[in-house]
Amino acid sequence: ENLLIGDSVKDWSERSEFSHYLNDHEIYIPQSIDQSNGLYMLYRYIVDFFPLLLPMIIMLITCNTISGEKSQGTLKFLLQQPYSRVKVLISKTAVCACTALIAVIIIALAQFLLSSLIGGTGSLYYPIKVTGGQPGSFSIGNNNYITQLNYLSLCFIFIIIAIVFYTCLSVFISVISPNSLTSSLLSFAVIIVPLIIQNILPDAKGTAFINDIHKLITGGSTVFSTSILYLSISTMLLALSAYLFKKQEVYT
Repeated sequence: ENLLIGDSVKDWSERSEFSHYLNDHEIYIPQSIDQSNGLYMLYRYIVDFFPLLLPMIIMLITCNTISGEKSQGTLKFLLQQPYSRVKVLISKTAVCACTALIAVIIIALAQFLLSSLIGGTGSLYYPIKVTGGQPGSFSIGNNNYITQLNYLSLCFIFIIIAIVFYTCLSVFISVISPNSLTSSLLSFAVIIVPLIIQNILPDAKGTAFINDIHKLITGGSTVFSTSILYLSISTMLLALSAYLFKKQEVYT
């Protein structure tokens, strides 16, 4: 059962299959920062920075959408235009979501291009280990993997879901907040609390919120179930925001 070097035959066999896969697709694993390629660093960017960066970008763009105009006194002038409050709210939400998506894409693209200048673009066939059966998954030994191409495709879908969710949540916070300061503090709390739950509470170590896209994908969460959950919550938040916004007195 064991080899002379101390590894079990099963582990050695799996590592051998993994090495064969890398060799067959001419893939190398970076050993240092100067060897890092564009796709590998894009992967690290999603794993290490997205859980905090993604909601922070969206909240910064969106948190003062309504509350900021309340504080400045410009909201009452906006609402004097021949547009319904619901249309104004939905328009602002859509603009914020599109702006957040563009910002995320620009940051990710800049990361990819800079890293590609150092070590090339990398391989779209780089294997990423997953739990459960994601679309296009394949086995190496007893573990399931997806290619970097499938991983990035799933990331893009989850990013859109996350942007819709956080934008609707941030707009809701902005509607219920009397001023910009309150909205900013509540938005900060919304970003920090999930991170505390994920990293401090021992029973929640495996918990994956929509901000942790890497954990959702590698943990086996499907696009369908995640979409249904977060888009349903987003719809309810937006509907509640529209209802409260219609009832608010902004002319005093």
